[in-house]
Amino acid sequence: MVLIPGNLADASVTCGKCHPNELSKIENSLMTTNSGLVAVDKYIFGEADSPDYQYHIKDIKNSPADKYIRDLCANCHLGAEKTEVGAISQMSRGGGCNACHLNYAEAAKTDLASYLSSDKKEIPKFHPSIDIFVKNEHCYGCHSRSSRISTNYEGWQETMLNEEEIKNLSGYKTVEDKRVYKYIEEDIHHTKGILCIDCHSSHEVMGTGKKYTHEEQAVTLQCADCHFKEKPITVSYDSLDAESLLIFLHRDYKHSDKEMIAVKKDKHPLVNTFIDSLGNAFLIGKREGVLHSINPQPDVC
Repeated sequence: MVLIPGNLADASVTCGKCHPNELSKIENSLMTTNSGLVAVDKYIFGEADSPDYQYHIKDIKNSPADKYIRDLCANCHLGAEKTEVGAISQMSRGGGCNACHLNYAEAAKTDLASYLSSDKKEIPKFHPSIDIFVKNEHCYGCHSRSSRISTNYEGWQETMLNEEEIKNLSGYKTVEDKRVYKYIEEDIHHTKGILCIDCHSSHEVMGTGKKYTHEEQAVTLQCADCHFKEKPITVSYDSLDAESLLIFLHRDYKHSDKEMIAVKKDKHPLVNTFIDSLGNAFLIGKREGVLHSINPQPDVC
C-alpha cells in the first residue's frame, strides 16, 4: 500500500499503471525537470558557458549556483514529495499527479478531519477525488512564486509590508505564507471566470514527452490562436488525438459536429472551443461550463 499515491517517485506503480503515456510526458516536462531555472542559474553564476544546457533539478549538488537555487526555487517542481494527507493549499509544492488532479469536496475534508482527530478511529465515508477538474488553486502553490503569475492574473501585487501594517487598510490581503499583497487590477480573462487550464491545456501543462530547456519553448499557445484576425486553424472531432478525445468525453462536451481551434505552433487542439456556422468563435469555461464569445484580434494588436 502506498500512503500517498501519485508522487513521481512511485507513480509508475500507482497512476502510471493505467496512464503510462501521461507519466512519461510529465517526467520529461519542465514542471518536473526545472531545466531552464537550473540552466540560467548556472550560467549567471559562471558555472556554465551557455544558458541552454539541459538539466534536472533532482541532480543539483553543492556548487554556489546549486545552493542558491536549492534555497530559492527547488521546492517548486512536480518531483517534490507530498508527505501529508489533505487538500491542495497555497503552501502545496510538488506531489506529482496530486499537484493537479487531487480534489477534496467539503465532505471529504470534514471526514478527514474527523479521522485524524479521532486517532484514526472514525473511518472516512467520503474520499478525495482524482480527476481532470483542475482549478487555479492547483497552480497557485508554485506559480505564485518566482514571476508571480497566479497572483498577477488575479490582480494582486506583492508588497514589502507585513500583516500588522495592513490591519486597517482596504485592498490588501495576507496569503498563507504571510506575504502581503495589494490589489491592483486583475487580468480581463480572470474577470470572466476563465481558468488557467481554459487556455493552457494538458498538451502544454503535462508536456509532449520532449525535453525542453526553457518555458518559451514548451508554451506554444499564443493570444492570436483564439483572438485571430482572419481565420483560425481548426481541427475536427474525428481528428482529435486520444488524450484530447478523452478530455472531450470526460467533460461531456456536445460540439462534436463543429470545428475546434488548434494552436498554430504545434497544432494541439483546444477542445473547449468551437467555431459556429457563421465563423464565430466560442470558449466553454471549464469551471462551470459558461459559454464565452471569443472576440477577434483588435487592430491595436
